[in-house]
Order: sequence, then C-alpha cells, then structure tokens
Amino acid sequence: MFDKGGPFFERARELIGDGLVVCPHRLHRQQRRVLQPAFHRNRMPGYMADTAERVAQGTAGWQDGHPADITDDLQAISTRILVSAMFSSTLPQPLFTQIAQDATTVMSMVAQRMLIPTSWRWIRPPGDRRYRQAHARLQESLQKIVTDGRTTDTAQDDLLTMLLKARQSPAGGHPSARSEEGMSDQEIFNQLMTFLLAGSETTAGTMAWALYELALQPDLQQQVHNEIDTVLGGQPVTHRHLADLKLLGRVISETLRLHAPAWLITRTATTDTTLGRHRIPAGATVAYSAYTLHHRADLYPNPERFDPDRWLPSRGTPPSGAYLPFAQSARKCIGDVFATTEATLVLAAILTQWQFHPDPTQPRPPKPPIGAISKAPITLRPTRRGS
Repeated sequence: MFDKGGPFFERARELIGDGLVVCPHRLHRQQRRVLQPAFHRNRMPGYMADTAERVAQGTAGWQDGHPADITDDLQAISTRILVSAMFSSTLPQPLFTQIAQDATTVMSMVAQRMLIPTSWRWIRPPGDRRYRQAHARLQESLQKIVTDGRTTDTAQDDLLTMLLKARQSPAGGHPSARSEEGMSDQEIFNQLMTFLLAGSETTAGTMAWALYELALQPDLQQQVHNEIDTVLGGQPVTHRHLADLKLLGRVISETLRLHAPAWLITRTATTDTTLGRHRIPAGATVAYSAYTLHHRADLYPNPERFDPDRWLPSRGTPPSGAYLPFAQSARKCIGDVFATTEATLVLAAILTQWQFHPDPTQPRPPKPPIGAISKAPITLRPTRRGS
C-alpha cells in the first residue's frame, strides 16, 4: 500500500537512479537478494581491517586543546572506510583519494539539494559549481572502475567484485526465475553511487553526535575510556574487540535513538487506503518521523536524557516499531550492521587517544537538524589522553 516516494526520493533518483535505497517495490526484492551477501556479518572483519589506520589519517590535523570541527573529519574517515570496503585494494592510491574527496564533497551538499523541489531546479545553492565538478569526477571515476572491472580477473572480496559477479533475473522477472543475467554497467553504477552517498554521512553524523553527548557527560566518557582500555589492552582496535565493547555499543544505540540519522521519511500511497482514522488517496505522500517517535515519553522515559543504560538487557527492549534508526521490515537499511560496526570501532580508536570537551564558544547544534539527515556542524575541544 505504500512505496518509496516523495520529493526527497525523487531528487535522490536524479543522483543514484534506481539504486537499492530509493528503488520502487517492484525492483527492491531482486536487488536486495543480489546485494545482501555483501553485508553479511562474516564480511565485517575484512571491511574494518584498516579502521585504525583510517582514524589516524582523519585525526592527524587535531591539535591538543584546540577546537575541531569533528563532523567533517568523521565524514572523511567514514568515506575512506566505505571506499575501501567497496573497492578493496584494487584502486591506485591517487584514485582512491580522489573518490573519497569527491564523495565527501558531494555528500556535504547533497542533502540541501534534495530539499529543493523539482520545480525549483533553477536554484543554485552555495557551492553549486564545486558540487557539480565533484559529482562529474565521481561519476567518471566509478564508470571507469566498472569498465576496468569487466576486463580484470580479480579475486578481491569487495562490493564491486560481488556486483560484477552477481546474477539476477531479467528485468521484471521473479527473483527465483532460472534465466539469469549479469548486472548492467548502469545498474552497478547506481548501486555504487547509492552506497557511497548513503553510507558515509549518516554514520559520520551518528559518531559526531555520540562524541558530543560524551563531552557533555565527563563521567560517562570516563566509563567508556575505562572499557576501551580494558578491552583493547593497548592494542589497535580490530573487529575481534567488537563484542566486548558493550557500553560503547549502548552509547551508539542511544545516539541513534536521540539523533536518528534520517529523522523524516516519506512514502507514497500506491492505492486508496486507511491509516488509523485517516483516509489516504492513491498517490498521496505521507511522512513519519523517527525523531518524534524516539522522543515519546510513553516509549522512552525521560526521553531527552542521553542514557545508554536504557539499552541494558535488564531494562527490556522497546515495542516493535518504536525504534527506527534504520527503518524496518523489508526496507530496513541493508547496511545497518556495517554502520553500527564502523561507528563502534572508529569511536573506540578515537577514544583510545582523545577525550572531548564542549566548545563554549559554539551554540548547541539544532535538534532536529535543518535537513533530512541528522548531521550538524559539531565543534568540540579534543585533548590527548594523559596530556
């Protein structure tokens, strides 16, 4: 009765075509079947193998005691981890760097562009020329990678290789149909763009908000430091540490509740239907807000309080449908495990070296943010631990 639709998704399709995140229902099941193996839990250790290295690169510019705009730095880290998972070590370093930079530039401006109605396409927001140049380079780079991948016999365990080898039923066919064919270059390009643009800013925003909340609660931050020190034992963080970072995991869960990555989601009614006491005509756009849902006092006592312990097993779990940072059911985000794994390991690597304090010269970021994604410029004052 409801399908992906609304102004946001219409503008998104201009960038990523019918990629998994925005494709209509008739295409979703088949795409999900093809892509799901790339996001299986057993692939996470390989995807996160260079997390400590990426964090070291991304935080190299931080100075002890000096304010830092952590949002942009975290997005650069997240983008590099994602690019590495997508293309493994098959890319020359200059091309890897260029793709990461262009993806960061595009994502920094894409949300505001998607909020501009289609009929107002003539509007050129600030930074439009830089955005268009980065987007054109990104498109050219990805198309070249797909073309080269067709002629290269590779055993890499990355998303690109899986897409190149994927088999799917013909367009419009049932996913279980026997007659299968490979994905076209355009279909692969759409999926690469989808994950590149949808998978970095949301995770970066979650990590930035988590550090912001920890900066506001020094005692809680110290507890997280103690857990990380105990679990890591002075070693670089790896995927094997993930299961033991329990408090940090609850910090991520609470951050996703209080600052849901996509706080407003739209759908389009495919038939005349009824929602609660309201009649919804076919073609109408409806919206739901994870932000509003996550701040209901009847579901989350003292909802404005950042309380990771509300996710202790002894406290129970929210009712079905009450916690939607990654949506739900068939259209639940395919990268939810990837995102939470990345956020936990990146924050562990950062908090091994740094502690954070609020910047008294900066106003509190807006809640909810202005835009479709829960990302806001967050400036904190990092200090080296032990300094």
